[in-house]
Amino acid sequence: IETFLLELLSVEPPASIRVEFLYRLRAERAFTSAEELRAQILRDVERARDATQDTFFQLLKQAGKVTGSLGGWLHQVATRRAVDLVRRDSARSQREQAFAAEAVQETDVWADISPLVDEAMSEIEPDQRPG
Repeated sequence: IETFLLELLSVEPPASIRVEFLYRLRAERAFTSAEELRAQILRDVERARDATQDTFFQLLKQAGKVTGSLGGWLHQVATRRAVDLVRRDSARSQREQAFAAEAVQETDVWADISPLVDEAMSEIEPDQRPG
């Protein structure tokens, strides 16, 4: 479990901190290097900052509609926004993987290119073909 206490050093730290597990940011995996781990942590921190900023933006827009506990409202909005960001990133990753699987392979071998050229030529009207 990773916990990010953002900007904690810029204010007087509290005497105690309670941490709750809300959701999994990503599947557990081993990193091939410290640099790869560092890059992932920076992405996670950026995602957390985005969710926090979006939460307070929602508060600004809906301050008059908040009923009950402000802390509870902030917690609920922050959790929903964080889950939305995780889902968005997961969907983007799946789209990127699908695109990569379908991506055209570069080649300079005519045997690989010829069927593609023939197929493309068959889609062109005979009177529109070159030559």
